[in-house]
Amino acid sequence: MPPITRLYGPDVPDSVILQHNNWTCAVRSTYGALWAMSQLGHSDPVTYGDGGPRDVYNWMVPSIDSERDGLHYGDGHQLVEMLQSHGYRADRRVNASIAEVQERAGRQPVLLGFHRWGGAGHWVYCRGVAADGTLIVDNPAGTYDGIADRILGVFDRISPVTMVTIDLPEDVLSAAEREELERLREKVPGLITAVAYLADTIGDRVKDLPETRQPGADERQAIVDEMQRVREQFIGKRPGA
Repeated sequence: MPPITRLYGPDVPDSVILQHNNWTCAVRSTYGALWAMSQLGHSDPVTYGDGGPRDVYNWMVPSIDSERDGLHYGDGHQLVEMLQSHGYRADRRVNASIAEVQERAGRQPVLLGFHRWGGAGHWVYCRGVAADGTLIVDNPAGTYDGIADRILGVFDRISPVTMVTIDLPEDVLSAAEREELERLREKVPGLITAVAYLADTIGDRVKDLPETRQPGADERQAIVDEMQRVREQFIGKRPGA
């Protein structure tokens, strides 16, 4: 199995994601996504079926999802409106391509409603993507129509798909983004020193030239070489250098 490139949040436990009937896949997928957000501190905790103020089941049933019809509108517009009404920043993409899903997968909670999955359609929570583009999903049905928690080659067969995305709080950075920010912060003192040194060096070289003469090719190359030497001393070599 190819290595996983990106995952959003922890693996959703069966007690959260698995449906106990044949019509709550969208409800369970939404609950799984919001549960993952709360586990990461990206939103307030949610519940399922307890009648409380953050009960995802009550948010959706029967207003936008019911035993007779499942999710009332497969285009996801009611689902987005429901999420927005409870303070989430959500959007949707109808007829999303696999490339569009792969771009979002693992970066934020993603809900996927495949219109031809199993004939009647099916919703899952997508929480990641593997190196080869395989979508990593938490499937409320466990396995449905021969598909469990990996989607790639079957994507076209069970599409079209509606993708509902939930944005993270604006002050949230991914682990990779935090690591990159910390790396840059560590280099700031060296960068400041390097810039100051280069400014003095270039100033010294140029101020001695006659006003009517610009630096020649050799002099310009000497300045470039000095800049590179200082960069490597204070900041480090470029990747691959």
